[in-house]
Amino acid sequence: MKSLKNLMRNINPTKNVLNYLFYLFIFFLLWQTVFLLREIFIDGEKFQYATIGIYIFEIILFTWIILNLFKIKKEIKRITALNILIFLFVLWSFLSILWSSDKYLSLFFSTQLVLGILLFALIQFSNLNFKKISIIFLVSSFLQGLLGLFQFFTQSSFSNKWLGLSAHPTWQGGVSVLENNSERWLRAYGGMHHPNILGGLLAISIILGIFLYLNFQDNKKNFWKFLILLILPINFLALLTTFSRSAWLGFILGIILIFIYFICTKQKILLKKLSFLFAIFITIFFIFIINYSELITPRFSAETRLEKKSLTERLSYIQESQNIISNHPLLGVGIGNYSNYLKNSSLIKKEVWQYQPVHNTFFLIFSELGIVGFFLFMNIIFLIFQKTLNDFKENKTEKIFILSTTIILFTIMLFDHWLWTTSFGIFLFWLLLGLYRK
Repeated sequence: MKSLKNLMRNINPTKNVLNYLFYLFIFFLLWQTVFLLREIFIDGEKFQYATIGIYIFEIILFTWIILNLFKIKKEIKRITALNILIFLFVLWSFLSILWSSDKYLSLFFSTQLVLGILLFALIQFSNLNFKKISIIFLVSSFLQGLLGLFQFFTQSSFSNKWLGLSAHPTWQGGVSVLENNSERWLRAYGGMHHPNILGGLLAISIILGIFLYLNFQDNKKNFWKFLILLILPINFLALLTTFSRSAWLGFILGIILIFIYFICTKQKILLKKLSFLFAIFITIFFIFIINYSELITPRFSAETRLEKKSLTERLSYIQESQNIISNHPLLGVGIGNYSNYLKNSSLIKKEVWQYQPVHNTFFLIFSELGIVGFFLFMNIIFLIFQKTLNDFKENKTEKIFILSTTIILFTIMLFDHWLWTTSFGIFLFWLLLGLYRK
């Protein structure tokens, strides 16, 4: 009787509900179901980077944050160097509304930033289970991967407003395709806005899946072991069909880090299991490259028309960013206003989809928030990693996998912008940084 009373005393229904609400947020984070508040069309084409909408995962996250805030307000109010920098960074982003050309857009992105940082802060004091987070992320990304494989192998796509899916006809300008013998091949989008985003989330999901596989090895967990062993090869194949070079590079660097860690710590059993998975990935890669070498080779040789065009455009984006930085070094052009600034200041009229952010998140932050915002952002990242290294003695294996996922993030940030320009990217970024806990 006493043991039953003790068990009931230890059960906290509120805490369980909050945890389940967070896990629900993780699942829906990978889906783009959105209620659009504002759309801007130019010459009949949607200006994607001026769109404002509320995603279903934001509603779930907002609810979770509100229910959690009163519980940890004392911890958040603590005066630390990191808290001060985060406060100043958020304050600066809101101040940038004053000199933004599209103030509603700046307000929207500043609000997104606040939600992302609150997500980061609240995870620090939660009792969330990293394995459960990894499982939910892996399963949700698996569904995305299956959708991406369908799109690539059937070379077709469809729209669905309830799932946030858009059709991607290969003939349409702005759709990410590959060229082969005058044919246009659709890259795998999944339910994301771009194949590079799908590639990034699949690369991260595979790293989390490897962590799970190495931790579900006893007889009681055989179901999870075989399920993960089924999902990982499919997600890896889907990663290949995105043809995202930044995601591929980030994944390779993340895997190398894990190998180095296991070798240095002499964890032979885990190293053997990791090598088994790596052998599966290599086999899939060689089968894929044998069948689609004519699509993969141009991604690295820049010989086709589209690849040359892509390289030229990326260089022009960097040049545009450098011009903005030189003209607005201190203040920037306002958070979320990079593409809008280009559209308003361009002397040459372009297709609306050509007004794109620079494909480098660090250049983009500097362009939008100036040297002040860039300095605050980089120092926040530095302090988070410094704290992680100080606490690295605890949960080493878990943290090396989290570090591997953030290596993927920062690799992507060097070659793309979606971790700053999309709601999914903003929350994914702060979520993974928030997982660096004691």
